[in-house]
Amino acid sequence: MNSTVSSEIRSEPNQQQAICRASAAVGIRMRIIAVIVPLAFWLVLTPQYMFMNNRVSPDSAAYIDCARSIREGRGFQTRVYGGLEPRTWEPIRLWPPGYPALVAAAMTLGLSPYTAALAVSIVCSGVFVILVLSFFAQRFPVGVAIAIGLVFVSICTLGEMFQSRN
Repeated sequence: MNSTVSSEIRSEPNQQQAICRASAAVGIRMRIIAVIVPLAFWLVLTPQYMFMNNRVSPDSAAYIDCARSIREGRGFQTRVYGGLEPRTWEPIRLWPPGYPALVAAAMTLGLSPYTAALAVSIVCSGVFVILVLSFFAQRFPVGVAIAIGLVFVSICTLGEMFQSRN
């Protein structure tokens, strides 16, 4: 009788551990779903937004110019546009060098400067979206995280689409 009671007591912690592991696995799956659903929505919207029209602004043209300078061995430089004066190369002083460096790296893969800049922008925004959605998935219940994630993706992507049309 004593051995029966002690075996039942020993089995309870094992069952509780199994239940905790199963519960943790379900929680992880639900967090992944809370990231995947809004991310899938972002993946549907992003190509429409990125390829709507020519997305090169004067600012992005300067970054692409700097990436070309890096590829050509001049370093972090860009051409100054001073009206009628000839374009002269100057070191970048006002911008962070990370984006031109990433564009230059993408250009080494054989992409055109514009396509490289577009690819870097899409990958960086995708990483940012995943990080934000992961934060939502950890902080909120699954349904709320999905809803907030869909709103976040909609505001980011659709807002840019409407702004670029004006």
